[in-house]
Amino acid sequence: MKRRFSTRAAFSLVEVALAMGIFAFCMIALLGILPAALGASRKSLDFTTSSHVAEMVSSRIQQNGAQVDSSQNFHFDDEGNETAADSAIYHATVECRSAGSASLLLLKIAVFRNVSSEKLHFSYLIFNP
Repeated sequence: MKRRFSTRAAFSLVEVALAMGIFAFCMIALLGILPAALGASRKSLDFTTSSHVAEMVSSRIQQNGAQVDSSQNFHFDDEGNETAADSAIYHATVECRSAGSASLLLLKIAVFRNVSSEKLHFSYLIFNP
């Protein structure tokens, strides 16, 4: 009697094991770069929000006729909206001095997320009528 072989196509155990090994290797590589990608994303978000905060502080000072105390502080939430100091995530400190002319002021704005984070410094030259 002749033996019939099945004509159905299938993967062998070796092929399945090899495919699983390649898949596991790729997943480990992807999971290895995930923390670096999340850190870069966080820094980018902090820089964008800090830039927005500095622009808001600068425009407020311009609207108020550039009258600012040397120790004035501003406080913002995680979306860049002004808030109370106790619920703030971003803090901005302002240093204001004249820049060569009586009508020009140099604003140095330092924005930081919390006490232990690095400060991002922004400088603006504004016209003081």
